[in-house]
Amino acid sequence: MRGTGFRIRDPILGDIKANSIELSIIETPEMQRLRRISQVGFASMVYPGATHTRFSHSLGTMELTKEIYQNLYGDHDEELYLAAMLHDIGHAPFSHATDLILNKYLHTTHEKVGEQKIRHGRIKDLISANHSFSRFIKYFNGKGLGVVFAGTLGADRIDYLSRDAYYTGVNYGVIDQHRLKYKLRIVDGKLAIYNYDVTVAESMLIARYLMFNVVYLHHACLIADGMYEKALSAAIDSGEIDQKELLEGDDSTLAIKLQHAKASSELSGELFSRKLYKRAVYTENKPDITEEEISDALEKHGEEEFVIKTAKIKESGEDIYVIDKKENILGRLSEVSPIVESINNVIKSKSILIVACKRGRVEKVKRIVDKLL
Repeated sequence: MRGTGFRIRDPILGDIKANSIELSIIETPEMQRLRRISQVGFASMVYPGATHTRFSHSLGTMELTKEIYQNLYGDHDEELYLAAMLHDIGHAPFSHATDLILNKYLHTTHEKVGEQKIRHGRIKDLISANHSFSRFIKYFNGKGLGVVFAGTLGADRIDYLSRDAYYTGVNYGVIDQHRLKYKLRIVDGKLAIYNYDVTVAESMLIARYLMFNVVYLHHACLIADGMYEKALSAAIDSGEIDQKELLEGDDSTLAIKLQHAKASSELSGELFSRKLYKRAVYTENKPDITEEEISDALEKHGEEEFVIKTAKIKESGEDIYVIDKKENILGRLSEVSPIVESINNVIKSKSILIVACKRGRVEKVKRIVDKLL
């Protein structure tokens, strides 16, 4: 079976095919750890079906990368496929919910963590045995053909939108991935799409915008993220949780340690029991005020049990070319498409601020924050 290839059944893509080198990397502890890292952090608190993992997403990204590349060039690039599979290897427990903590305490990103894990572990030896590690790293960092999975319309985004929509049960993220993956081209190092296929790209960017509104930036998800960040910061500051746990741990191990740490036990216990804080303030037009200013005002009035979260959606379409039949560049998608331009204008104007606290403190917290706003 290993000599001829391996097939992994997937609810989104059907059969995901893996050859011997891919299977050997899939079986490493670094990849297997991704089975225990949730794909969408605390979204399962709102959408109970959203228990899928970074592992399945990583395999899906590899499979889609193969299909897009083979449609473009008709041949094989193993370094590209491995880079696509390993692109999320550095994620901390609870995925993007830990990104701010990674930056705060370790001054790094999950992408940089991933590269270091690969460079200083067995995965490098497995890749280097028969392939170019330097080319792999180039792709891993999204350069050159790395745009096939890392670009705005790339395999990473196609997979996570489709997968997240499926497991949350939210139809907004459903995209025509089968058509899209055969319509992509690469021009001047960027993903491109023909002018008569712009609708396919527009539909994906609309889906992304709606998924952010309905899933990723759902108020309860943001509140859960805020409670988690506050609990984790307290446990790290008290010395009860080692920062290295962010690099090597998984969702379950970190959740247990948070609930056992004195500094975070109460808040994390409420979080994992889904006793979430309630909204006191929510606006999509965040005023010119910092989280620190809000926090100082609340603490001045004796409030301690609260979380503050801000969030924005990144604009799309800047790195996608629209081309004619002769592959002449007509412009960027954000310039050519009135729909994408409109979405970006909405995104620019939308900046979320949410302040949440225990149910019995909502009215007082709201009054304090409203005076600042």
